Amino acid sequence: MTMKKYILFLFSIFVFTQCSSSHSNNIEKDNCDSIAWKIAYLFNDYQLYDMENKLDLDTIITMLDTAIGQCPKYDAFFSVQRIIVFSFKHDYQQGLKYAELLNDTLVNSTYISSTYKFVVVNRFKAIIAQERGDFLAKNQYINEIIDTLKKQLPDNEIDSVMKFQNADSIAHYKKWVYLQQYYYYRAQIEGVEKINQYLDSKYNDVDNRYLWAIRPQDDDFMIFTGI
Repeated sequence: MTMKKYILFLFSIFVFTQCSSSHSNNIEKDNCDSIAWKIAYLFNDYQLYDMENKLDLDTIITMLDTAIGQCPKYDAFFSVQRIIVFSFKHDYQQGLKYAELLNDTLVNSTYISSTYKFVVVNRFKAIIAQERGDFLAKNQYINEIIDTLKKQLPDNEIDSVMKFQNADSIAHYKKWVYLQQYYYYRAQIEGVEKINQYLDSKYNDVDNRYLWAIRPQDDDFMIFTGI
């Protein structure tokens, strides 16, 4: 599994777990749990074994469209997963459409906040700009993302998380996704190697024991993975 797929898997499972904590009756729980796991497995199999088969993606989208609104505890997972799938289909306009429909009230979670929505919407605007060759507009959208995320990440707060030098501590930080996003989008402007060198210099994690949790990867910007 590539790091890109690994990040997507971690993100999906994290949102999945957040949503699973909600209470519901047994019938809803059984049906919705089954649908959520089936979607997760189908998409995982698509990535691992058959990324040329777009029919698999259409099947997943049909399942998501049917499930959204019927399984409230999974709406956040389903909504983000649908956006991810449209990026794999290279249908960026649809991805943008559904990014703009993300609702702050989906779950009581940092990850479906107005900030997260802003990042995803601007990400798709940047993708569409890149698709048409407008790299000036692309970089403008990315810089707006960086500025917005920076406001959510006070230096003293980040230092208090990083001082433990532990990936688990980072993963339990309520703004972990923002931190991942912040370095990822900086890397789109400054370069992945430069950002990783900066992180190495700042935190001196020569063995990559914990910085892997926030290191940006040199992946395909046109594929949205939840970050």
